[in-house]
Amino acid sequence: MAQADQASDQGELTYVRTTCAPNCTGGCGMKACVHNGEIKSIIQAADYEDAEHNPRGCLKGLSFSNLIYGPDRMKGPLIRTGAPGSDEFREAGWDEALDYTGSELRRIIDTYGADSVAVVVQVAGTGHVHKGSVVRLATLNGFSLLGGYEMNGDLPMSAPITFGVQSEELESFCWPDAKYIMVFGSNIMSTRIPDAHFLVEARENGAKVLCFDPNYSGTAAKSDEWYSIKPSSDAAVALGLIKVILDEELYDGDFVRSYTDLPILIRSDNGKRLLANDVEGLSAPEDMPAYREAYVAYNGSFITVNPEAWTFR
Repeated sequence: MAQADQASDQGELTYVRTTCAPNCTGGCGMKACVHNGEIKSIIQAADYEDAEHNPRGCLKGLSFSNLIYGPDRMKGPLIRTGAPGSDEFREAGWDEALDYTGSELRRIIDTYGADSVAVVVQVAGTGHVHKGSVVRLATLNGFSLLGGYEMNGDLPMSAPITFGVQSEELESFCWPDAKYIMVFGSNIMSTRIPDAHFLVEARENGAKVLCFDPNYSGTAAKSDEWYSIKPSSDAAVALGLIKVILDEELYDGDFVRSYTDLPILIRSDNGKRLLANDVEGLSAPEDMPAYREAYVAYNGSFITVNPEAWTFR
């Protein structure tokens, strides 16, 4: 940005490659048009190697300069002086703001315990360095650590529960290859605008799209079938479908054994996954990193699951 600003001070238009992060997790590539040190417009970079991903971005990112130069943008710390909701604040320096924050955190911890402080992290909106620093801070102090998806609700929690990861198996680039798509907990046409075209292409390719949403949303309007479920019943509906699949053995056994954690045993006393180190005769693989945990599956006998290679032994 320094070189771009220097050039723009001379009246030259300079395009700076940047990334949009308005909390939608899209992380779309953008180019900011800089003139005389100010962003005059934002356009999609359209420089992804995969042509299908070009261009990425939506009006939320293209209009981000309105927030940067908006009258209500915070340019420094503010400390509340009035009652909550009164919108009464005063300007403060960073030293005062950090001291105030630290003292309030200490008061909350002393009063309610360290786990009463919750930290939310999200890579696309903050970056890996920021996330790592915050996770380390939370771990050292005993804070509660929440992933961003648990809070913004735009990714079904079935993903980490079933696959052990947040979103890798939900790669939108793969949607056009699907034949049957069930949308839970996400209004793709409104909240995942850069990826919405993949859902449309999937339908055009013959995929059947089912939308489970209390409201007739934009995604429901583009689906083959819309199920107006009751609010907060997403998990109950999905679990009901899963029960039928399990009871009638409608699943692909090879797939669930290879790519999901269905074979992993769950302890009945605490509801957590059974660890290899807790079973006599089993142990974690020697080459497994210390931060990973080896679980136990059953296939006629107890076997260790290697989380690094996802193999059984």
